[in-house]
Amino acid sequence: MEGEIYAFLNEPFNYRELHNFLGTRRNIQERREANNRGIKLLEHFSTIPNRNVEIDCINPGCNLQMKAHSDRTIAVGWRFCCPANHKISATNNTFLHNVRLREIGADRIVEIIAYWLDQQPLDYTIAETKIATDTAVAWYKYCRDVARKVAWHNFRQIGGPQDIVEVDETHLTKRKYNIGRHTAWRHCWVFGGTSRTSKKVFATTVEDRSANTLLPIMQQFIDHETFICSDEWRAYGLCNQLFSGHGTVNHSVNFLNPARDDDPLWMPAGRFHENCLDEAFNGPVPNVNMVPIRYHTQNIERQWRALKTIFKRGSGITYADDYIGEWMYRTNDLSEVNSRAARFEMFCRDIARAYPGPGRRGARCPQILLNAIATSASRYKSASKIPIFLSSF
Repeated sequence: MEGEIYAFLNEPFNYRELHNFLGTRRNIQERREANNRGIKLLEHFSTIPNRNVEIDCINPGCNLQMKAHSDRTIAVGWRFCCPANHKISATNNTFLHNVRLREIGADRIVEIIAYWLDQQPLDYTIAETKIATDTAVAWYKYCRDVARKVAWHNFRQIGGPQDIVEVDETHLTKRKYNIGRHTAWRHCWVFGGTSRTSKKVFATTVEDRSANTLLPIMQQFIDHETFICSDEWRAYGLCNQLFSGHGTVNHSVNFLNPARDDDPLWMPAGRFHENCLDEAFNGPVPNVNMVPIRYHTQNIERQWRALKTIFKRGSGITYADDYIGEWMYRTNDLSEVNSRAARFEMFCRDIARAYPGPGRRGARCPQILLNAIATSASRYKSASKIPIFLSSF
């Protein structure tokens, strides 16, 4: 089977090759074979443990070593057992925990993962896998949960001495022309930023847009030596004190500062990374040691469009953090690999990081830490008293 898996992974990764590897499901025997192939593929990526894994018994007071024992009564075909006859499912604390594999099949789960990675609509996934709508919705949610945990677990402060980070806040949605029902969405703000150098992003929902809320978040997620670009919202007034500099743009006047028809600002060469410079400027340079720059927030505005494209598939503010996590994972992590096969393998292994199996602790989302910081900051009555947080994850 391992040879077939390697042969499959060396082929161009597409739905046809995936279906050919998993096989058809026309009768009971073929469904069992497809399920077994799905299990073997997930074991290959350590999404679920294989028989060679040995763990310590997780039952209280028993630290004996557990090994694999065959058990044909379960779909995986084996379970963990210790000499004291304690038994644990092979899928305990994994992506398949409490999943009825005989009903859905590991092969269908593999297909769902592939469709979610390609951002296929639910209707397409339902039609291809022949599963119920509620089941498809649940598995897409499980995938977003993994993406959120891994995205925040991997996250490190963005920015740096030569970098510019653009920050902005946006509504998740709004009524067009002020027509339509008032919903909870219109009270939900999202605040975030993006690095012009690394293209990394972060975002989180916020209760309000006050300085006491936004500035501690910036200090948590952005390196203090970073130059900040923003609009002229008054909450950013202290950025010059908390970071290495602050440039603003007045969106009621223009989207660039200075405007495209005006001369750019000139900075010493080496002050900023080349990705931060005004590459469109081709006029005369006043000094060979000076480089052009303009203040704008066009990159974060573009990222908001990408985020809201994902949000269109959502169903309310309850799952806002999950969709933000998915957007961060796709932007910060999946974008670093080029091929579909590499993205598929990366996500399957990230599933194992989020749900590593019996007795192991998976990747955690530090959103609780962020909420604690935002809550503590709200106690301050003026922006001048905002504490400085320089810790990173």
